[in-house]
Amino acid sequence: MIKRAASKNPSPRKRAAMPPLEIGQVWKLPTAQLKITGMGKLLASYKVFRDPSQRGVQTQMSGIGDLQKYLRSNKAGLIK
Repeated sequence: MIKRAASKNPSPRKRAAMPPLEIGQVWKLPTAQLKITGMGKLLASYKVFRDPSQRGVQTQMSGIGDLQKYLRSNKAGLIK
């Protein structure tokens, strides 16, 4: 009977868990900032600011999962 050596890293790499999206959070993107202004069961509303002092930015909506995927792919960091 042949015994196999146990692998040193049996589990795949896990990425850091993303904090749940909440109203008022500000996420830092490479070229802008994204502020979450509303949360529902399926949709999130948010504003994207190119400059922190920018005013009159249009509110956008997308699915919560899509927004999380967007933040993850752009390597966004939570500010507040």
